[in-house]
Amino acid sequence: MAIEEVVFEENGLLVHVRKGLLEGLGDFLASPERFLKDAELLKEDRGIKAWRLEVAGKGLFVKRYTNRGPLHTVKDIFRASRALRVWRNSLVADSVGLSVPATLAFMEERRMGVLKSCYIVQEFIEDGLNLYFFIDAHRDREAETIGRVAREVATMHRRGWFHGDLKWPNIVLNNERVYFVDIEASLLKEPLPEGYMLKDLSRFARDMEAYGSTEKAKAMFYRAYLELNPLGLGHERLRERVERERGFRKT
Repeated sequence: MAIEEVVFEENGLLVHVRKGLLEGLGDFLASPERFLKDAELLKEDRGIKAWRLEVAGKGLFVKRYTNRGPLHTVKDIFRASRALRVWRNSLVADSVGLSVPATLAFMEERRMGVLKSCYIVQEFIEDGLNLYFFIDAHRDREAETIGRVAREVATMHRRGWFHGDLKWPNIVLNNERVYFVDIEASLLKEPLPEGYMLKDLSRFARDMEAYGSTEKAKAMFYRAYLELNPLGLGHERLRERVERERGFRKT
């Protein structure tokens, strides 16, 4: 079922917001920088800043994408902004029941077609940690946690969803749910080709290796994945295929 949205422009920003949320978030959406200057900065990287703040009693996660150089400036004239891609993918993910944070709005500013900045606004995942930090905090539950994530990945693939950047920092957990974040490169393709599945699995496997996962946890990942997405393979054969994928190297 399509999710209804409200679209408007204010202060040079094009805004898309889920219907029913405009009243509470309207001031923030029309002038985000006024609120973000006092918000908690969570991440700052090339072309990205992310904050946590509270607006109208709602915890928000806000990410702002900015210009990354002349080449991207030209490309962005002819393509959807990164925030718009996340917005669209989030709505599709919701429609097929995938576990992503609730995406509430996106905003972008363009001048003469040139993208200046864009924002994605999501509900903040309370008590959420990315997979690396979650396992670090619960070392005794590593294999169990990896198995829990593997089942979610298998469900995602069975529903035709390719994440596109399935590294550990893009998987967030709390004690209740597993969430997939940073889905700007994602796509829905039913049935999902096996090659797409292997690309996601290989990206995840690289982080298992890099972060020093135990052999027990690695074996659990493949077994748990195959419980819900058999692929006609045993877990050892699947592991061999994943580790042969381009870009995966043992350290």
